[in-house]
Amino acid sequence: VLTPYAVSTPMTKHLHTNMVTKTADEFVQESLNYVTIGDETCGCLTHELLRSFLSLVPSWVLYSSSFQKKYMEYLKHNSNIK
Repeated sequence: VLTPYAVSTPMTKHLHTNMVTKTADEFVQESLNYVTIGDETCGCLTHELLRSFLSLVPSWVLYSSSFQKKYMEYLKHNSNIK
């Protein structure tokens, strides 16, 4: 199972790329190195590190309304489509 985080595609409204947000081509190239590692992978090293970090954050923080609001602001700010 491949469980990526941010990949810039039409579905994600073409998020700006950075160290965590990959283009689809970058993600596919890197994920080919990881798909044979186990039953589930994030597909690239930065997404694996992000998953490890987020696993340390209590779920109530991630699901809080203030975090969700900040996350939505981040997505609006970093998408190419307004």
